Amino acid sequence: MTDKTILLLITNDAVWLNPEIPIGTAQTNIPFKHLLFRTVVPIYWEAEMLRYDASDARLHLRVINYSVAEPLPRFAEQRPKKEVRALYFEKLDWRMLEPQLSSYTKARLTEQVNNLELSVAEPTRNFLPEIEAPAGTLSRSFSVPFSEAKIGLGEITFECYLDDISRNLTISIANAYLMPEFNLIKPFIAKKLKKKNFKVRATVHFRGGEIERIEAHSNEIKAINEEMLEAVKQQRLQGLTRPPKMTPPDQTLFTSEDIFDTLNDTAPGNPFRQTEKDILDFFSENNSIRNRQQLVFLAGSKQSERQPLRFTLTPKFGFLFFIEGPMNHHFAWELLNSNATYLWSFPKESRSVEQQYWEVAAQINAVQDAGRQQYRQYYRDDLERRVFSFNYIEHKHIGSAMINAFPKWRHKLEELLV
Repeated sequence: MTDKTILLLITNDAVWLNPEIPIGTAQTNIPFKHLLFRTVVPIYWEAEMLRYDASDARLHLRVINYSVAEPLPRFAEQRPKKEVRALYFEKLDWRMLEPQLSSYTKARLTEQVNNLELSVAEPTRNFLPEIEAPAGTLSRSFSVPFSEAKIGLGEITFECYLDDISRNLTISIANAYLMPEFNLIKPFIAKKLKKKNFKVRATVHFRGGEIERIEAHSNEIKAINEEMLEAVKQQRLQGLTRPPKMTPPDQTLFTSEDIFDTLNDTAPGNPFRQTEKDILDFFSENNSIRNRQQLVFLAGSKQSERQPLRFTLTPKFGFLFFIEGPMNHHFAWELLNSNATYLWSFPKESRSVEQQYWEVAAQINAVQDAGRQQYRQYYRDDLERRVFSFNYIEHKHIGSAMINAFPKWRHKLEELLV
């Protein structure tokens, strides 16, 4: 952005130069009479300022970006150097404009829009007439993209334009299982339903020429229940073991709040508010996990209540437990289905716990870069320079029906936790 561009907030009532200065629709050449913008998500444009006509305080613009992300700081601070009473836009790009509209009459837009291809049939978007409305009611069936709906507490809402009364309506469908946090996982819900859109049957009831109430139903929204949401939760937990879509270059350890942002499922965040215990329970309850006994023991008997459990993604998904011994702080790294427990121990007074976490993260990166065997050798050759001690305890005879090696592993671990 440069000082020759301006951010604009586009609504169906005005074009806003900043939160305090609206330019009414009649003072622009955007054909508001023949189109309506979507209102679920604010629409911000970036426009190049071409010239200013002092005679009528008209600002001439060319839109260069139809999808400005997070513009609020600059938008709130920008101020016009001269009074602006009208806006004149060069022709708008239909390919960029059309996805932002909830309804339009295409034939009326040719003078202000480029790349517009007219066809013989030009249906208005969304509500399509299905039956003649009986007296007092009007019923319609239509399809709504999940991406255009907003999930609230116990409901999902969306907007549609109704030709019959030339009005934009906000429609709500109740579902007690829905929460606002689920907006983060709308793509995942749509994927679970195997549909990008949900079908709606809506009936508008009138009294005295005014809308009395709107009733709406959708089989897809009804299908969002506790069982389906639980399946989504389980799939997201299982997804933690797959390669992440992106690992921040400066982050090795993750909490339960930020690890879900790494999932490669187009649905960031932790809408189910799953804790580190939820994550651990999911894996420790799986009898096929070879080091299940070690995970359960470390979580239940050793993990300090003063620190949250941390997780790693590379080289494999793993758990970093924080254990407080009489003299030392211990960090036990247990990878899923691994062959050994890695243990880094620091004198309590040597550094702050936060600094110790940073050091352990660096060591985990070193393991990843060098490999486990090479790291163990490197540590033995470089003991004098270390401010911590390092040990590893192999998981011997796991899976054996004849030998229970877990007590030996536990005994060796207990010896090290001084």
